[in-house]
Amino acid sequence: MRRHLRRSALPPEGLRQAHELDSIVANTELTLISVVQGVALYFLADNARPVIAGLKWELMPHVVSAFFIVIAIWSRSLIHAFTTIRWPLNLGHTWLYFLVAVVEAALFSQTADSLGWWRLSLVLAALVSAMFFIERRLYVDRRADSSGAVGKQLLDLLEAEHMFNLRVLGPAMALAYGSIFAAHLWWPALTQGWMFAFDVAQAVGLAGYVFHVQRLYRSVKDLIVEARTEWQSPPAS
Repeated sequence: MRRHLRRSALPPEGLRQAHELDSIVANTELTLISVVQGVALYFLADNARPVIAGLKWELMPHVVSAFFIVIAIWSRSLIHAFTTIRWPLNLGHTWLYFLVAVVEAALFSQTADSLGWWRLSLVLAALVSAMFFIERRLYVDRRADSSGAVGKQLLDLLEAEHMFNLRVLGPAMALAYGSIFAAHLWWPALTQGWMFAFDVAQAVGLAGYVFHVQRLYRSVKDLIVEARTEWQSPPAS
């Protein structure tokens, strides 16, 4: 059975070592996030170049959507690294970053193929939903090794937003992408005239989500400083 040792049960030296490991894990996570999203950005730039240079307006929504996908994943991952990522490192969660980057690279290579674009958009939406499901454990762990009013307030806010993504936004996005892919696959003549509208709607939706993530960050950035100070303070004797 998995055993999670509370930080409050550690002696002062053990607590100091745990805080040092927290910093190492957070730096590792931040580096990994930036590297894998940098790889995804390379594939985006490579496939966007002929679209932008050739002024292929019908394909521009795919480029815009891809850009917002990179920004959204990178930004959300940063918030996680600043709040819920601590020692011990969750390897399963970390490995998913590599898989997400691979799917992003494959998706961005489908800029000129509408059917392939929506197929891989559906795959990416399902993968991101799986990440949200797996990340629930991070909040359980943080509540087990954290104490204090500010830390609880921060975790309550982040977990509520996380569960909204898991229960509402993720399934809605997968349903929408799946419906568009199925219609495009089975009724191509019917969807041909609507495909550009669907592409624009995806870009607008992703832009709105990036704006939402920005608002989330602004709402928690001060709490993050206070909560981390609280977490690193020695427990009251």
